[in-house]
Amino acid sequence: MGLAMQPLLEITVIHGYGPISHGVRENARAVAELLRELGIPVDYTEVTIPALDIEDSFEPIVFVNNVEVYLPSVRADVEKLADYLLAMVGGAAGVGVAGFPLPPVANIAA
Repeated sequence: MGLAMQPLLEITVIHGYGPISHGVRENARAVAELLRELGIPVDYTEVTIPALDIEDSFEPIVFVNNVEVYLPSVRADVEKLADYLLAMVGGAAGVGVAGFPLPPVANIAA
């Protein structure tokens, strides 16, 4: 009996320069690493825009499988972020990485 192939998750982070972009990038990298450790194939890409977070009113953007998702710029629970990303792209069917029901979006930056 063969194992079913996990679908590839494409995570793209479009960021500028500054603390907000740095925080979002760090969270995205941590989520990508966790998902890979769990055996979920991830294609992770970063695109740098020549803009400052605060001065140019730029906010980083994260896409997962071409769906725009929100990632906080403050350190957050990586498992909850992974659950959120999987739910946003429809890959988790309501059960997250930790095996528990997915948390509400408002509780992600715990």
